[in-house]
Amino acid sequence: MIDAYTHCGLSKYEPVETVWQVMSAAGVERGVLVQHLGNFDNDYIEQVVGAEPDRFVGVALVDGSAQNWPEELAAVASSSSFSALRLTDEAIRENPELPIAACELGLDLVLYLPTGVASIRSELVGLASAVIDRLVVITHLGCPQLTDGEVVAGWELLELADLPNIMVTLSGLSMYCSPPHWPLEEFVTRTIETFTSKRLMWGSNFPVCGGSDSYRSDLELVLGGRWGLSAGQIAEITEQTADRVFFSLGRSGETPV
Repeated sequence: MIDAYTHCGLSKYEPVETVWQVMSAAGVERGVLVQHLGNFDNDYIEQVVGAEPDRFVGVALVDGSAQNWPEELAAVASSSSFSALRLTDEAIRENPELPIAACELGLDLVLYLPTGVASIRSELVGLASAVIDRLVVITHLGCPQLTDGEVVAGWELLELADLPNIMVTLSGLSMYCSPPHWPLEEFVTRTIETFTSKRLMWGSNFPVCGGSDSYRSDLELVLGGRWGLSAGQIAEITEQTADRVFFSLGRSGETPV
């Protein structure tokens, strides 16, 4: 199995040894190490992936407001440790050239949209259409908003399914509601139906999700067939899709869907 969205670090989060201990205890064999917000020094993740490229792959951050962002981006793209660049909705608005340049250099995009899909929908459509040969991964289900136990914003994510290079991570559920995440039941089910398991990847969001118990419980929801998942869909969401995106074809310039 593959954890398609987890964090590691020496300051804000946990070192890779801790991350690997939690992963392996849950039976997860590979992981996508996503740089945490505010840290544009990607050296640690680069070193970790470089030491174990069959186990890990990295997603970097580049400060698009810095004058030397093209040089920093080129350094990330030239490293075999990174397959994608992480961006926020704010970063896309501030420097729309950054995601385009990243894709031109062979990187895919991993997007965190804390204000939701609706606020940046037109930009996402334009971006995904402009970089059709690269993948645009929307993390944490696009950050839906819940009020009184109901999803009141975020359904706009489903409108992006017509763009074939947009993928979604089934991650970050604990940011919205407590396990077993009943308020998200319909939203997750509709997302699975709309994007299909070939464009969905499970991610832990460790350690934001909590400790090892939370890690295992969220994974077990998928493995247990929650949301009507079949055995084939479970295999795709927990391994096969992420393998194609991050470990197999993701660095070759081919669209792995």
